[in-house]
Amino acid sequence: MDYRRETKKYWEHHAGLFDGREQLNATETVKRVLHKILPNLLQLSEEKIAASYPDLTSGVAGYLKNSDRQELEKFNQACKAVKNLLIKEKNTILDVITEKWGIPWIDENRDAELTQFHPRLLNSGWLIEDLDIPDDQRNSYRSLIEKTITQYYPDKNPADWYVLAAGDGDSMSEWLQGIKLKEYRDYIPSQLSVSLESFQKFLEVKKRMGPSTHNALSRALLDFSNQLVPYLTEQRYAGRLIYAGDDDVLAYSNLWEWDKWLWDIRQCFRGSEDPQGEFDTGDDYWTAKAMLSQQVTTRPLFTMGRNATISFGIIIAHHSVPLAIALENLWEAEKKAKEHEYHHSCRCQDKKACFNKKDAVEVRVLYGNGNILKSTAKFDVFHQWQKLITDKELDNAIFEQAASLWNQHPAPSLEAILPWTKAFCDRRDQFQGDKTAKTQFQANLADFLRGLVLTTKEKDLDNEIQNWLKLAAFIKRNRRIMNYEL
Repeated sequence: MDYRRETKKYWEHHAGLFDGREQLNATETVKRVLHKILPNLLQLSEEKIAASYPDLTSGVAGYLKNSDRQELEKFNQACKAVKNLLIKEKNTILDVITEKWGIPWIDENRDAELTQFHPRLLNSGWLIEDLDIPDDQRNSYRSLIEKTITQYYPDKNPADWYVLAAGDGDSMSEWLQGIKLKEYRDYIPSQLSVSLESFQKFLEVKKRMGPSTHNALSRALLDFSNQLVPYLTEQRYAGRLIYAGDDDVLAYSNLWEWDKWLWDIRQCFRGSEDPQGEFDTGDDYWTAKAMLSQQVTTRPLFTMGRNATISFGIIIAHHSVPLAIALENLWEAEKKAKEHEYHHSCRCQDKKACFNKKDAVEVRVLYGNGNILKSTAKFDVFHQWQKLITDKELDNAIFEQAASLWNQHPAPSLEAILPWTKAFCDRRDQFQGDKTAKTQFQANLADFLRGLVLTTKEKDLDNEIQNWLKLAAFIKRNRRIMNYEL
């Protein structure tokens, strides 16, 4: 008897956990069976445990959150068609049809139309794994499922991409040691005015890391990880917070919201203005307005302050890319973001003193064919890039054209960027008859290019400009599911 073959059949057909082809180590094997063990250990139902695990197709939540009823109806129609196909061909109804998404915005939503089907039904590969189908029949079943899905999503499937994010506060050891602290004058109310000479001298002294300051720093990190990050990830946006501890963040996002979520996280970490206006900001605090009293504590929330920075790695992966590869790239992207540095255009002799490290983001797009698009920039430049893609009327082609033109004829200097953008926009058909849109886009493009030129090493500059423009084209193209952008 071939015991290996019998073991494979047992795990594949009886346990329903492995397909026999995967080469999992001990840790990965434990993770695969964890949801079967935890209910007994924690005295929780499998349904509640499953809700903690977002499926790689759950990014569809971002698509539905930013769409209208027409999009939701089409999603439900597509899922229902696949469900009926499975009943007809296999005479079976999968548990996946009604299981939790692992996305709080969906699972806690009272709209029955939103929770009717699971997005796994839009992925033929995952469905084949869920079905007990012999190997020789898998291709025919996959073809039938894909044909059904294509009837509703002929061009792009909203379940095609998943997004992961990992962030870490910069130079936290220096904060804990008090190295990052400023003079006392930066920590007293601006209204306080004392003319005593001794007091003025005291204000020039660098603040010490005493017990009260250490407590405030700890409070800021707790408020960030326990209050602000969970709310922004799972309430404001349709994501899932996997881990948040002190200055570390690991989250599951989606193709439609990842950039807004990322900027909001950075803003709250350093106490800057809330882009959505749900929090009052000032004096490095975030205070929730009355409308959020049920979701966030109403006391002023501590932040790390305007001098703090955080760096992130973002992965946008095709559904065919294994999670292990996506995670490997995620850690590398976060590391590269922290290593990102440039030298000011000043004339100082001590170049080391002027190097600006960290405070950056690296975005990687992992395509199904193995190609990777890498884009790295400082957060302020990332925000300028964000402004480029906000106009929903703009087509992805304009960014592809800009990347191509820069590759052939890059602006030779910083001063040449403005005329370069003017010449580019003047020759675009997209702006015919819309002078306002052209002027706005040209200004945003010029700001972005200037920012990237000033904060990128010369040897990397042309490649980074082209990659960020290609990323913009990718985002615009793949957010359009039904011939218009959400």
